[in-house]
Amino acid sequence: MNKNNNTSFIKNVATLITGSVFAQLISLLGLILLQRFFYGPEDFAPFRLFFEYIAIFVGISSLRLDSAIVLEKDSSNAKALSFVCFKLIFITAVVSLFSFLIYTNYSKSFSALTNKTEILVLIPFTVIILGSLQVFNSWFTRLEKFKLMSVNKVFQSSITVLSQLSFGWLKYNFIGLIVGRFIGVLGANALFLTNYFKTLTTTKSNFDQQKQMVKKHKKFVYYTSPGFFVGTLINFIFLALFIELYGNNFGGQIAASIQYLGISIAIFSSSFSQVYFSEISKLSTKKELKSTYNYWSLRLGVISIFGVVLIQFIPDGVVTFFLSDKWTGLIDIMKIMAIWMGVMFISSSLSYIYIKLGRQKETLIFDIVHLFLIIGSIYFTHTHYQNPIASLWSFTVVQCVFYAFAIFAAYYFISKFKDEASA
Repeated sequence: MNKNNNTSFIKNVATLITGSVFAQLISLLGLILLQRFFYGPEDFAPFRLFFEYIAIFVGISSLRLDSAIVLEKDSSNAKALSFVCFKLIFITAVVSLFSFLIYTNYSKSFSALTNKTEILVLIPFTVIILGSLQVFNSWFTRLEKFKLMSVNKVFQSSITVLSQLSFGWLKYNFIGLIVGRFIGVLGANALFLTNYFKTLTTTKSNFDQQKQMVKKHKKFVYYTSPGFFVGTLINFIFLALFIELYGNNFGGQIAASIQYLGISIAIFSSSFSQVYFSEISKLSTKKELKSTYNYWSLRLGVISIFGVVLIQFIPDGVVTFFLSDKWTGLIDIMKIMAIWMGVMFISSSLSYIYIKLGRQKETLIFDIVHLFLIIGSIYFTHTHYQNPIASLWSFTVVQCVFYAFAIFAAYYFISKFKDEASA
């Protein structure tokens, strides 16, 4: 990497990581308090399942045109794209509600959610605020407002934790966890929205220009959006199947493991990927792209291996000491899940390389194959062993193979990239 670019890159990543560290430490402390004093595995299962369901629609709420905002060098075009995204988010929110009503007639994994009228209200509004947050993150990534993004991470986590603890103290069930996070995301949107309007010279946008931008970035609509849909669907199906096959208690342990390991990954991965996307969008040759990809894949690999090994040495008694006996067995599940999440950490941190290379179609194919492998591995193991740990190991092996493939396949696509300068 160029020395000046490398310095700027590291500075921007450090800015976001600083916010992520504080935000995730707040989340970690809040999570420990919530689990020890207020909530058990049977509460975390429906809480996590709710947000995995929401994530399916949030990921495609703007048809991934929010990612195109970062690539647009013209401010007017970027603004037009953001307006299109907000319109699409509202449409998706309505679809998410009707999909929920249909899905609940065919699956018992949602049984804890179906008899709560609050859920029907929360679903569309949660899609709207999380989808909008996605657009705002792309908008401010393009403007390189990393300090604002960093501050907002801390702001969101603080409000979320305080809200969830308050609901826990008031003896709400898992609904308190859901509403608490909703309030946190709503607060983050308010802060971003205020700054968003400050960056606009006008709130008007030509409809023809919006249509032109959608046409220009149609690959996001045709390939990236379905790819994200399949990716988030995998996360949802994974948790839903474990809840349906092995119950809320084991499903809750899985959900809590995702929370803890996700906090560790979020400290670096989300911050890194946002700046990484901003940087590679400026590169124009395969030599630059390969050099940057090599540089960071090696370093991310070292971080991942260190984290996975470290988790394997955590004594079993640590979790029960902090969280009480109702969370017995959590560390065993975390040790297994850390393996595939470590490989996923590398892959997801570098995944924007596929967008830069214009390989959205290929990633969609990968994701579809991934989906069938995941479903097949869980059902196959359950049919033969009917053991939750065996099924989790089977899932872990498939995940590791897939994400490792995605990491190395990028080298092939980089080699096929046509230098933009000579185009």
